[in-house]
Amino acid sequence: MVQVTVPSLIYKYLPPRDYVRDILTGESLRFSCPYSFNDPFECRPRLEVSPDIQGKNFIHEIGKAYGYSPADRVIASARQKRLRGKRLDLDELSRFQNIIKATGICCFSSEKNDILMWSHYALDHSGLCIGFHSNRHFFRTAWEVEYSDHIPIITRPHDDAHTMLEKALLTKSKHWSYEKEWRIIRRTMTDQEVVQFNNQHREYSREDLETFTNQRGPGFYKFPKEAIAEVTVGIKATTETVTRIKLWIADANLEIPLYQAKRHPSEFTIIFEQL
Repeated sequence: MVQVTVPSLIYKYLPPRDYVRDILTGESLRFSCPYSFNDPFECRPRLEVSPDIQGKNFIHEIGKAYGYSPADRVIASARQKRLRGKRLDLDELSRFQNIIKATGICCFSSEKNDILMWSHYALDHSGLCIGFHSNRHFFRTAWEVEYSDHIPIITRPHDDAHTMLEKALLTKSKHWSYEKEWRIIRRTMTDQEVVQFNNQHREYSREDLETFTNQRGPGFYKFPKEAIAEVTVGIKATTETVTRIKLWIADANLEIPLYQAKRHPSEFTIIFEQL
């Protein structure tokens, strides 16, 4: 995938819960395992081994990694995947799924005026939408989601790690295309990978190194609150909700605009009014 320019602001729709206060202070932004998402097709690509000589060699090598004897590995390569009634590509799929489980994703949208997004993720328009500067901290690493009619196929060994990530974590059904989704991905980096990254990028500032190497998989991450650009409350947000959000913004010492979403008088669209 060719990385495209990230929109200047990316948005996160949220219900009016107490944890929003911790987001507004930069203390806590949740990255979730993709298997916990509401889409049962999420991050479940098909995994195949290519039928060529590279595929045979790949089967031989993973058979070796799984402790099979040389004779059994030869048989597996000849039968192209099968060994003692067991499919080695399923073993590989299980290993791949464990990698996905150790990956945290935080989802955003390039739009703040989508009626369905407000309905699905902001508690029926009673919540809020936070806009983040995409040129700050780990928001710079957001990737655009692609939408497809077909479940992606990872072909081993030809697909490299980057292609596997694109297919597994950044491909969704076209049914979800209205979301215009962008994702920040935090996989689990080993200490060795962190050291290697730091050595390879000595020109980076300490802040940049922290941004790119603070990857612990699913969990809660801090970020500079200055990355928050604006907050919008939904059409059905109660007076109590608006008051609480105003208080949280003040407590966080954020100098940002607060908007109220409203129904357009003649169109099925949302307009915004600054409070």
